[in-house]
Amino acid sequence: MNTTKETQEMYLKVIYELSRRKGSVRAIDIVTERGYARSTVSYAMKSLRAKGLVTVTADGEIRLTEEGRERVEKVNRRYEVFTEMLERLGVPQTQASAVACRMEHIVLDDIFLLIERKLVKEKAHSISDHN
Repeated sequence: MNTTKETQEMYLKVIYELSRRKGSVRAIDIVTERGYARSTVSYAMKSLRAKGLVTVTADGEIRLTEEGRERVEKVNRRYEVFTEMLERLGVPQTQASAVACRMEHIVLDDIFLLIERKLVKEKAHSISDHN
């Protein structure tokens, strides 16, 4: 598993969620939200900036770049699909959510696409059976 990728994606998700709730995000908001050390958040923001996933304004506001936003949306979509798949298999919601949170980072794209297509097909089939 690529822990660095997972860690980066988790930071991007926190920035995305905080920006939706608060409008703007600063490093202290991430520290407060997640309980991380300031130095850890600072290091992570430096890494995310170097990868072109966030920008930091002169006054310290952290913003997702277009690439960063696309990455968050992809991860969120993966989470939704994996959660749905696990719940359809009978996994309790809280457990499905926790497992999906890990799966969203580690399942290869081609496998994810197969799962997503299968769920879409099953939904369409289920809807047509009920009509």
